[in-house]
Amino acid sequence: MILSLVLAASVATFVNRTVIDTMIVRNRDKVAVAEALARSGVHIARAVLHEQLQRKIDSARGRVEDSEVMGNTDYDLTARVGGYELVTKEGAVLRVSIFDNRARLNLNSLVRYSSAEKAHGVDNLDQALLLDELDSSMRSEVLEELERIEEEEEEFDTDDPFNPGKESIKRNRNKKDNKLQGSVLGDQEGKPIPDAEAFLMDFFERVIEEMDGTSEETEYVVRELARNLIDYMDHDHDRIGGGAEDTYYRLQDPPYLPANRPLLSVLELGLIEGFDYRLVKRLEQYLTVYPLFAAEGVNVNTAPGHVLGSIWLGSGGNRRLLSESDVVSILEARNEGFYFCDDAASDPDRCITLAEVGIYGEIFPPTTLAARSWVYTVLSQVIYGDIERNVEAVINMTQTGKDTPFLLYWRLQ
Repeated sequence: MILSLVLAASVATFVNRTVIDTMIVRNRDKVAVAEALARSGVHIARAVLHEQLQRKIDSARGRVEDSEVMGNTDYDLTARVGGYELVTKEGAVLRVSIFDNRARLNLNSLVRYSSAEKAHGVDNLDQALLLDELDSSMRSEVLEELERIEEEEEEFDTDDPFNPGKESIKRNRNKKDNKLQGSVLGDQEGKPIPDAEAFLMDFFERVIEEMDGTSEETEYVVRELARNLIDYMDHDHDRIGGGAEDTYYRLQDPPYLPANRPLLSVLELGLIEGFDYRLVKRLEQYLTVYPLFAAEGVNVNTAPGHVLGSIWLGSGGNRRLLSESDVVSILEARNEGFYFCDDAASDPDRCITLAEVGIYGEIFPPTTLAARSWVYTVLSQVIYGDIERNVEAVINMTQTGKDTPFLLYWRLQ
């Protein structure tokens, strides 16, 4: 009987171990399938983004009968793709969602940054736009300088790779771009835009009012939050209210310095004096940092209601946060198939101005409508039995010499 019991226990242990090992192998296979499928979702998103951009280009050039809006709206291909799911023969479900980053408030739009333009130069279209921003006397001066440089270029055969003047021409072109860019920005590079502090105070106050918790847990000084954020991002080393801005950061363990550059992540707010984990997590649903340079305000054609309610309306010192009725008017117009633009005559059947729904004044932070987006966040989610895998990626569509959309950020979880 003892031998029988020992033998039975051994067999039971062996069977149990075999079952466990089989389950481990099966789960590993499922995990591998889920992760591979989640990664493939990002490639699907890149293809969709490329197709959407091509459609808009073809429509603008009259190559197709279908009319596409050059700005981003709720009716774009990227906005619709999230309503579908792909099911594999193994039973895994893939959902790919593509989010317009301009549907959120870009913190980097509150400080003037032109480093991207300076690094890559300015093309002719940008030159024209920059010239429009100059006063008449400065515009004449810049145009005279550009004409002089153009005359120097004509003296050389630029198609001859052995021409000794080729490098000189290249240097002149760089001078031309830098002169034009510097004439517009001047000493404003790395400084907050007008009214940035007041806007941030209103924005933080509204977000904090909606936070859960006791009065002690939600006790923040909004003016300090606004000033600390601007001090962390601007190029100087002084506090807005006076004093050195790095004092707090040098006392941390380990010590560090304020970035004095664009924010690279919304979570970077946690490094700034006055911001704690609860507040940063609450702010995440409102904010983005993409694009890092030359950022503009919120795209009212794609932003959700809670983000619309966090932007300013008006002009000069008479600005206010959008009211609930303003937000409802915008969302209702979008649901009826309209989109907002600055010039309704460009598309009279679908394009309307904010004034046509009873909203008067300028949007702040400043933006042009219909707003165009170049950076998107992709969420690729896979559910395979009891296994779930998600890939979050940020895709840049500005190309900069590349043939396809490229990745700025990637995270598997």
